[in-house]
Amino acid sequence: MNKTFSALLSLCLLFGISFNALAGNSSGTNDVSNNRKDYLSHDPALFHKLAEKTYRSDNTLTLFVIPSPYGLNWKSPRSALWTTVENMYFNKGRGRSIGHVSFELNCKKENGEKIFIMSGQSDDKGVDYKNYLFKKKYGLGVLWHGFPGRLEEEAKLASEFYQRSMDNDMSFFTVKVNAKTCERLADYYNEYRERGYYKNYGLALRPLYGEGSGCSAFGVSLLEVAGFNMESNAIRSWSKNIKVDERLIGGANKKVTVRKVLFSKWHKKGEKYRDLFFYEPDLMHEWVQRMHENSVMETYTMNNSMGIIFDARDFPTPTGGFFKDGHQ
Repeated sequence: MNKTFSALLSLCLLFGISFNALAGNSSGTNDVSNNRKDYLSHDPALFHKLAEKTYRSDNTLTLFVIPSPYGLNWKSPRSALWTTVENMYFNKGRGRSIGHVSFELNCKKENGEKIFIMSGQSDDKGVDYKNYLFKKKYGLGVLWHGFPGRLEEEAKLASEFYQRSMDNDMSFFTVKVNAKTCERLADYYNEYRERGYYKNYGLALRPLYGEGSGCSAFGVSLLEVAGFNMESNAIRSWSKNIKVDERLIGGANKKVTVRKVLFSKWHKKGEKYRDLFFYEPDLMHEWVQRMHENSVMETYTMNNSMGIIFDARDFPTPTGGFFKDGHQ
């Protein structure tokens, strides 16, 4: 980030100047409907036809991973806020400003019945994040806050992904599972939806605890429900765990200014802190690219975007409920 741009962002953040006036972009959401028209202009059948030729087969789970436009820097609260603003307001209509993860399930049950789901966790349209930073003064409490959420629609995702795959602006992680596991994943998604957990959207929210979820957390939760080892080096490499001082975490009854956040470290020795754990789409995307380039797994190319396939059909299907800590 150049010095002029950094100075401009500093002034905006300190004094609450509208970024919309600078960038001409009123959408602070991670949605694409108000951005590039070509994302939603394609016939969804184009994507589905290509999927059938590349990764889609009976009993597969695929994570669709979209990186942020310019990358996020988590070195400090200031760099995280600056790079989030840069991605959100200067992304040239790309949308998905902090990156995104959606998913697809294509199941064939043992009785031959077909199940197809293509969706993802997202924020609701029109969420005004600036309001929580500048007016309500939540500080870094916004990282734990539950914003209005929704589940994404298949047709819009298919159109968007057809364009993004042509732009080499996404990657694919496909997992082959057995029929019982695939059905279990469909049951998990349906129960998550029926309980209304999707109505809460937030970076640090944990879907398997009934808190709601961020987009990447929900995608990764499907792997946990499928029986993956969440402590594996691969999955841990997608995550970040940051100690955040309680003094920087505001809320409805505690005000923390943006100025205080900008001039603080995540954690000062001796201060009480809260662990911020999350999965980052940028890290997931980079991992898929490395696996593809090194041919560690079976690979494919979807238009101009990389995909890999992992065979987990021999994994035993987990049993029991999906949700933890009294949420069964």
